[in-house]
Amino acid sequence: MTTPLTLDFPEGVISFDIPDLSGPQRLADVVRIIIPVVDALVTRGADIALQFGKPVSCKAGCGACCCQMVPLSTPEAVIISEVIDNLPVDRKAVVTNSFSAAHEKLTASGLLTRVYDLYTSQASTEEVQAVNRSYFQMNISCPFLCEGSCSIYPFRPSRCREYSVLSPAELCADPFDFRIKRLPITVKLVEALARAWGSLTQQTPIIVPMIDAPWWVESHAENRELMIEGAEQFIKSVLEYTCLSANKRAAQN
Repeated sequence: MTTPLTLDFPEGVISFDIPDLSGPQRLADVVRIIIPVVDALVTRGADIALQFGKPVSCKAGCGACCCQMVPLSTPEAVIISEVIDNLPVDRKAVVTNSFSAAHEKLTASGLLTRVYDLYTSQASTEEVQAVNRSYFQMNISCPFLCEGSCSIYPFRPSRCREYSVLSPAELCADPFDFRIKRLPITVKLVEALARAWGSLTQQTPIIVPMIDAPWWVESHAENRELMIEGAEQFIKSVLEYTCLSANKRAAQN
């Protein structure tokens, strides 16, 4: 049994079937169910752009965007940590070493602290952009990047799914150049998930930079098994909030 949910995003109407999830459910598993909604919205947005002669230029093997900071909601940090845990032994060693090297570099620069401060202080768009540019200039490649492609593509975070480019791929060598034209997707699921986690735990919502995910989860181990009641209503609330926020952003642009 499923419960249908229809959402009217700026990109178009999306139908989502909420599965029957009676009894306590692990939050990370529930969030895994929600994330693919982003794919449907991006597909809808890409189809609209194509009608105007603006095809998405992203393709396998590019990987230019994978040197940017990836913000995660706390449930997504748990998911990424578990993706690492479940990798084959040899691949896990490579990825773990890459995470450690990147984390050490980010910590030594002081940028890791700035990132956390940024997302807990209601920073301006300009401040966020400045920190993101600083991160990019450190040339920290995503540890999951393999020969220019995402090695965990089916499990990639929501923010990675939301990022698509319409401008020529070669311009992505500097994604902060204003010549870059991104697919104008209004959804920002990470913010809705961070807000939902804060409401569930009665804590201030936070954003975890992906490079810090293994360490954040290790020091907040209770989040691995964080259980929720009423998972169906939780999914409905997160998606409705995401849709409402998307329409507000669209109205402001």
